[in-house]
Amino acid sequence: MDGSEHLEVRPAHAGRWRWRYVGPAADGGRAVRLSNTDYHSAEEARRGARAAYPEVPFAQTGDGGPPSLAARARHGLRRLVVLGMLGLLFYHLLRRALGGNEQRPD
Repeated sequence: MDGSEHLEVRPAHAGRWRWRYVGPAADGGRAVRLSNTDYHSAEEARRGARAAYPEVPFAQTGDGGPPSLAARARHGLRRLVVLGMLGLLFYHLLRRALGGNEQRPD
């Protein structure tokens, strides 16, 4: 284990948590590996990180407070786009089911 290796637990979107491994890369740079899932709590994320990297210490990353304003804005925008797309899909399906694509007589 290199002294520059460490694990971090950070807030993700919507109150979820993720961990990441930070360590040396083969090219001499820095390798960062993110968890492939998010967790309901910081403690669950710590357990997941510990299972993946049992010998690597955790870095002190502060209090792990709530996500930043930018992260919340991105999540809100993503949610708005998804809801808009679902609404558009529902509209087109409903229109097709009610026969809205037929030619109307003049």
